Amino acid sequence: MDARLPLTHVFALMPAAVVTLVFGGVLANGWVNWDDPLHVLDNPRLMRLDWQGVVDLWRAPYRGLYVPVSYSMFAVEAALGRAVSGTTTPAAIVFHALSLLLHGGCAVLAARLLRRLGASSWAAVGGAAVFAVHPLQVESVAWISEQRGLLAGLFGLAAVDLLGRRDAPEAAWGTRASAATACFVTALLCKPTAVVVPLLAVVMEWNVGPAARWPTQRFAPLIAVWLLLAAGIAGVTSRLQPVDPAVAGPLLLRPLVAGSAVALYAVKTVAPMGMCIDYGLTPLRLLADPWTLMKALTVAGVIGAVFVVPRLRLARLPVLLFVVPLLPVLGLVPFAFEAISTVADRYAYLAMLGPAAAVAAVCDTWRSHWVGVVMTAILVMLAAASIRQVPVWRDSLALNAHALAINGGTRDTLNNLGLALLDRGAFEQAADCFERAISHDAGYPRARFNLGLAWHRSGRLADAEREYREALRLDAGYAFAHNNLGILLGQTGRITAAAKEFRAALALDPGLADAKKNLLRLESLDATGRGE
Repeated sequence: MDARLPLTHVFALMPAAVVTLVFGGVLANGWVNWDDPLHVLDNPRLMRLDWQGVVDLWRAPYRGLYVPVSYSMFAVEAALGRAVSGTTTPAAIVFHALSLLLHGGCAVLAARLLRRLGASSWAAVGGAAVFAVHPLQVESVAWISEQRGLLAGLFGLAAVDLLGRRDAPEAAWGTRASAATACFVTALLCKPTAVVVPLLAVVMEWNVGPAARWPTQRFAPLIAVWLLLAAGIAGVTSRLQPVDPAVAGPLLLRPLVAGSAVALYAVKTVAPMGMCIDYGLTPLRLLADPWTLMKALTVAGVIGAVFVVPRLRLARLPVLLFVVPLLPVLGLVPFAFEAISTVADRYAYLAMLGPAAAVAAVCDTWRSHWVGVVMTAILVMLAAASIRQVPVWRDSLALNAHALAINGGTRDTLNNLGLALLDRGAFEQAADCFERAISHDAGYPRARFNLGLAWHRSGRLADAEREYREALRLDAGYAFAHNNLGILLGQTGRITAAAKEFRAALALDPGLADAKKNLLRLESLDATGRGE
């Protein structure tokens, strides 16, 4: 069976991946204050699209991340975006347009993989359409920062697709293995979660017919090399983004966290409601849930039954394709975002291959008019839910207000909502959000700093100074707090103390342009005799 989709089917799928998911609405969305400033808007390495700028992107990590392929793509988009906007702030539409194309490409590759697994052409298209339009995918497509995940997904799926052998003679192994490895390495350099790609390749190889498999003596060494590459990038990531093991909870209890996370993803897959960027489900909160043990046991029981009961064998591949992509982000090993939530919609991006495989299997196993009607109705409902979700991402205020309505108010949601209000000049409302964030976590330096910023902008300088100093007490390495405290001290005539703060900021972050500019201004004032 030819693993390639007929061209007409590919063109039928692309609108499902793009138009049905977003109806073009995502193109009207802007930036949000969840990581977009970190990765793009405030990233100085994206300002130079020349040879030295590219070298800088590849030479060293940026803010604890080594994802040079993603940042290189961001740099190209930022240059195009600045040309479109005519300002130093790039137009978001450029980034959103590429995200749509990337997601469409992933959906096409999903259809190809389903064909390789034996699905008929239209069953593969139907399964891939579910992959394309499911509401769990909205976060990955609508969030500019998560374009990293789309890039990793595209290259990861391409790596697995290149190993498909139905139309390849054994003599093509060397070329295909090299190209697949290049795609896999590229995926790793887009986002470290691509470490799951070797396992996906193994799942694919196990589930095709014996005649379509590569000889073990060829396939096994390649996967071993991929696993070594994955282990290497995982080691680099753990050094660049060290996570307090206490955040992940006790080692022996982490399987309970993982089981509870799988249960939540399963529920969101079947009933995609209440989507939110910040569920607030940290490991400790999950372990405090009296139902966690029951959820974990239920997940273990269902998975066990699928692989033990012969009548459930059709569910084995969908279960594997659902669970395997989630393994790095289930809480079995600590990762950075766990401090906010173990569970996040974007982590389920490749896991949607599981439901896609399930839909394809149903379509091919029970071929009837009614199955087609039901599947079409499901697609329409999923698309409608996604359409409703896209405007949530139009800007920071909409995103964080929606998150607050869903999660009831977490530390990070309240902090980011406060920042959105601060940008609109609503100082009192912003301060209220920061104070509520502090009530959740009194040791949260960012909220203390932002509360100081709100008081500073509203003219309450004594209150602002108190909060800046408290932020520095909690985090002595907070360069921005040193800089802002220096500004406040300068405004109140304490020039020498202000210069000391600017120097402290630059010692911590030599690239902090504001601190450098402020220090030069003070030194100029001192040189003219108007200083302290």
